[in-house]
Amino acid sequence: MPDEKDIDYNRRLEEAFTETDDAFWNDRSIVFGTDSERTAKLFAYLKRVWNPWERSGPCMYRGCTDQSIRRSHAIPRAGSLERIAEAQHVLTPRLNKSAQVKMEPIGVNNASTFPGFCEKHEQLFFEFESTGSLSSVRHLALQAFRTLCREIARKRHAVDQLEKGLKEYREARTRHYSVAIKKFDEKAKISAVTIKGDGLEKLTVSRLKGQKADLAELEGDLYDELFVYIDSQKQDPALQALSFPFEVPVSLSGFGVLTYQSGSKTHRALCPLGILPLAGETVVFIGAAHKHAAVVEAYHSAMEHGFNGLNAMESWMINGSDHWFIRPSAWAGIPPHRQEKLLRLLQSEEDNIGTMLDFSILDDARRALIGMINDNLEEAADRAGVLEMVKRESAKLTI
Repeated sequence: MPDEKDIDYNRRLEEAFTETDDAFWNDRSIVFGTDSERTAKLFAYLKRVWNPWERSGPCMYRGCTDQSIRRSHAIPRAGSLERIAEAQHVLTPRLNKSAQVKMEPIGVNNASTFPGFCEKHEQLFFEFESTGSLSSVRHLALQAFRTLCREIARKRHAVDQLEKGLKEYREARTRHYSVAIKKFDEKAKISAVTIKGDGLEKLTVSRLKGQKADLAELEGDLYDELFVYIDSQKQDPALQALSFPFEVPVSLSGFGVLTYQSGSKTHRALCPLGILPLAGETVVFIGAAHKHAAVVEAYHSAMEHGFNGLNAMESWMINGSDHWFIRPSAWAGIPPHRQEKLLRLLQSEEDNIGTMLDFSILDDARRALIGMINDNLEEAADRAGVLEMVKRESAKLTI
């Protein structure tokens, strides 16, 4: 028969483990200790996420062994950023210390910077920055190339931080159980703890897998095709651009995902995106690897009609990249409830730039476009259709 002491030991051990296990499943952040310890851990994580962007690294131009300067601009400062700045400052969405997205001011000297290129290769962009215009395929390719390089740097950093975070979480989780068992019996030895069904772990592993897959595509076909064109003027890249006859108060340089069907398969195109207000116009571009060229051409063609271009820009801001900057007074002009909705959507999982918004962000541009269409309504072949479109877009200003 089992010894009564063993039975009692096992019973009390099970109770200690159950109590510890219940605490974990009730709040998995408990593995990082007290509230103050968890707050300190969050601060340390956020600091680690942002600080490395200030460090110089290898130049991202293939074959170059020089170190990058600390701050390459992904968006032209003298052109697009300064056009939307007020008192040399713009607003941009950022995670705060509570892990909430808020709009924060940033000076144009520091906006949209990353350690990307050495002094020599930074001069590649001078040929269009000095004129304040994007007037050739090469200019667009160069702008898309540095957009791509910033995204590669960001993805590499994200993968590194996710790997470190996952390792720390697993170690803290093991420690949580180990400490509890050792309180019960200090002689107990815990070699490993395996937890099944931990949703937080599964989510992190899934995101890490997705980030690695995206990074492989960015560093693969996209980088190769843009680099070959820039370096040797060979095959044109799969880039499409449009110019609108008005300036929007937003500059964007980032990436979006265009999800589409081809036959029975669903494809996911990673697209470099740009919104660049210049003198009297706004230049926008979208690209992809050549294997996705057809869907990018179709998307670009749709942008040429009605409000589609404006709707696409707004979708890029929410469903595409959070690397955008807005004129402070333009942000202030957006009603508070729409500001809150915008910031809330920035934290959602939606990442398809084919999904359009049901509310307005670029109010002044939308009103200007409505006015232009109304002024030329008599020339419309489908007057009823145009009026319905104007009604639909006008409603976005009242939501």
